[in-house]
Amino acid sequence: MSAQSRGFESCHRNLVESCQRHLFELSQRPLVVNAGVVQVSKIGPTLFALYIKDIPKQFNTLLCVYSDDTAILARNKNPKYTQIALNRHLKALEDWFIKWKIEINVSKTEAIKFANALSYSSIPPIKVNDKIIP
Repeated sequence: MSAQSRGFESCHRNLVESCQRHLFELSQRPLVVNAGVVQVSKIGPTLFALYIKDIPKQFNTLLCVYSDDTAILARNKNPKYTQIALNRHLKALEDWFIKWKIEINVSKTEAIKFANALSYSSIPPIKVNDKIIP
């Protein structure tokens, strides 16, 4: 084996040992989570269920939560009542999100409205953080 090869192997071994020491040191430090639940853990789903236990619910809407996705369902013959119910629930959720330091990504938020052709044009807008949801 040439001197150059031995030098390369020595350098490589030192680099690997240095990385292993650094990773060990990192693994010994506590993980700081300022808000929310660590996603990659065995007890994550249970912690998340406990975390959202007090999420606001309303009597005239249905809240569906799966992982980090949330759907709010409302129905009424009068689209204005639906809009009022949804906006009221969204406002309660906004306050809850602020309390628990959860950020809403409004750009990924959508409102899906079902109505007959006559009433569709009269459906009032739904808002999150004072922004109209398309």
